Amino acid sequence: MEERIRDAAAARDEGIAQVENGSDPRVILAIDAAIQAAIESGRRFSANDIRDQFPVSDEHLVGARFRAHAQKRVDSQPLMVCVGRTTSTLKSTRHHEIKVWLGWDAHRAVNRVASATS
Repeated sequence: MEERIRDAAAARDEGIAQVENGSDPRVILAIDAAIQAAIESGRRFSANDIRDQFPVSDEHLVGARFRAHAQKRVDSQPLMVCVGRTTSTLKSTRHHEIKVWLGWDAHRAVNRVASATS
């Protein structure tokens, strides 16, 4: 079972690398900027929101860039935190759930307010 999980993760990572290597670096930068803007907005967001802004790019590239942002840390803190799930609007996912995110600073502020009012 562990080997199958490792193989699946390796296949995912290989697919992400192929999509990113075959993409225009300017599009990658634009997607990263859109994700960063969503993080800084203080509002919840998902890959659906970003993907709709880039209809001409490879539909999997947005997911790859979301994964990269989800793994990044600044001062040991994540850039964004999963706060829920929504249904993907991407046809190829066949109605699969995807994560809803909130930027770290907004997440911390919401939890600070919630703790103070409890």
